[in-house]
Amino acid sequence: MKTKAKYNIRQTSAYMLSIAWHQAKSVFTIALLSALIATLLNAIQLYIIPVILSNVETHVPLNTLFSTIMLFTLFLIVCSGIKGYLDTNTIYGRIYVRTHIINELGRKIATTSYCNLILKPFNDLYTKAMYSVSGNHSAGEQIWTTWTDLLTALLSFILYLTVITALNGWIALLIIITTVITYVIQHHISQWGYQHRDIEASYTKKLRYVQDITASREYAKDMRIFHLTTWFDDIYHSTFKLYNDYLNKRESVYLMADLVDVVLTIIRNAIAYYYLMNLTFTSGLSASTFLLYFNAINGFSTYIVTILDLCNTWNRESMDLSSVLEFLDYPEPYNFNEGVAIP
Repeated sequence: MKTKAKYNIRQTSAYMLSIAWHQAKSVFTIALLSALIATLLNAIQLYIIPVILSNVETHVPLNTLFSTIMLFTLFLIVCSGIKGYLDTNTIYGRIYVRTHIINELGRKIATTSYCNLILKPFNDLYTKAMYSVSGNHSAGEQIWTTWTDLLTALLSFILYLTVITALNGWIALLIIITTVITYVIQHHISQWGYQHRDIEASYTKKLRYVQDITASREYAKDMRIFHLTTWFDDIYHSTFKLYNDYLNKRESVYLMADLVDVVLTIIRNAIAYYYLMNLTFTSGLSASTFLLYFNAINGFSTYIVTILDLCNTWNRESMDLSSVLEFLDYPEPYNFNEGVAIP
């Protein structure tokens, strides 16, 4: 049964930020710099080809064209080097924060009232809390990557939005609406398999059971004496047929989601590209400007989906971290902060 997390995303985020602020401030600095550098790289990659093509169109001197190419190349090398350095060194502060949380969990279980140690809810919550900080890919450390990627996506979204708005604000609004609708529909439909996982598990469990029984030497004599082969074959094939029907139904649902994505993508791109082509023929839009807007339209919808995906990831990681706070705040039946100190 699915239960709601006791602590919301704001509370778990505040908890992680508080620990990082007191234990490893470098986590903030590196995350911010990583997002800024990644956004700068996106900006360079967006403008590099259109700017060079514009220089070719305007017949600039060869040395100016060469200088432009070298300048962009230098920016790419420097930014890529800085990003690589930050990516390499970001792990140390994050590990320090995660190990601090592990120490807090250890202190809690070492100093808790003895009666808590024999309670199943207490021990189950401890297991969940430790799982949330058990490794580099657990929520206790991976949430920093999520925040960095989310900040990068938001900054890049603003960059692309600025470019497209300069073209036409309605195009930007069209891309946002169609992309969000597509994402919501696909996200809802993609949950179908998860919601019906019990049905799939029952079929696979039965098929596996029949396979194990018929292949086991332990039951070989009984299979021959009582002529059970035909019976087991009938069970297997009938179950397999039901399982195959389930898979066909699941894939038809997923196919519907893909068709919705294709239709909305065609509508979005057709309107945007028609507007660009019409502007090119009627207003003489240059090839470099056309390419800039073309790439911006393609990348813009990608960052909308990225932001939505990262928000879902952030929510899942927050639910995992909620178990940490629940365990640390687990009620103590005895007050250890008062009373006479033991000699």
